Amino acid sequence: MLLATLLFTTMDSLSKYLTQIYPVMEVAWARFTFHTLFAFALVGPRLPVLLHSGWRSMQIVRSLLLFTATSLMFVSLSRLPLLLVITVMTLSPVLVTALSVPILKEKVGWRRWVSVGVALCGAVLVVGPAGLSLSLLVLVPILCALVNALYMITTRMLHHHDPAMTTLLYTGMVGTVLGLPVMPFVWVSPDLAGWLLLAVLGALGAISHFCMIRAYSAAPASVIAPFVYATLVWAAVSGATFFGEVPGWTTVAGACIIAGSGLYIFYREQLRAREKG
Repeated sequence: MLLATLLFTTMDSLSKYLTQIYPVMEVAWARFTFHTLFAFALVGPRLPVLLHSGWRSMQIVRSLLLFTATSLMFVSLSRLPLLLVITVMTLSPVLVTALSVPILKEKVGWRRWVSVGVALCGAVLVVGPAGLSLSLLVLVPILCALVNALYMITTRMLHHHDPAMTTLLYTGMVGTVLGLPVMPFVWVSPDLAGWLLLAVLGALGAISHFCMIRAYSAAPASVIAPFVYATLVWAAVSGATFFGEVPGWTTVAGACIIAGSGLYIFYREQLRAREKG
């Protein structure tokens, strides 16, 4: 999971650079296309077997959610600081707790509801100063976090239906198909260096998702999920090193509040699981 968070942040940093050169939708489509090619090469002759899904409609819905979240993420990264965007994105695990009530019919105690509210206050603290000058743009990463939370819930729902590689294949293929009709209207031909960077972006996407899927297969979610907040460390280092972004105290404070709330929610879920056991 630590490797997955490092690779995700590397992918986000690279996409932030690429969206300064190429249209956002082109970068998003290339991310999924090269992801698909990389996954095809990885599975080799097992491809026909792995394309069989026990819940194909949910695989398509999940992949649609990820394509939407990725596009929103790239739009955010093209205009906003890296750490700010990734900090808001760490709301996703907290939003999963809230959304699991109407979608998964899970019970959430008052302590976890309070933690959800505190995390949302942390997000307001993060985007508040930016919101004064950037208006509705700061709502894009918030919407992205919400869509990503739905994506995480559908991933959980598919856990017992399909193997990790099947999910990985659908992740890339659906995104490639969805983005293809838009390409004639936004396409900017990359040079050799551009093609190489776009290919690396897709490979990072495939490997990071595979690492995450494998992590959740190898250990309980209550053990794995808290490590998602390592993303904040990678993002702070990357933003400062490559983009000269020095986070303000509100961003740092908001990140700590969101991470603390998320960790407390995971702690309460672990206690609840032990009580049931």
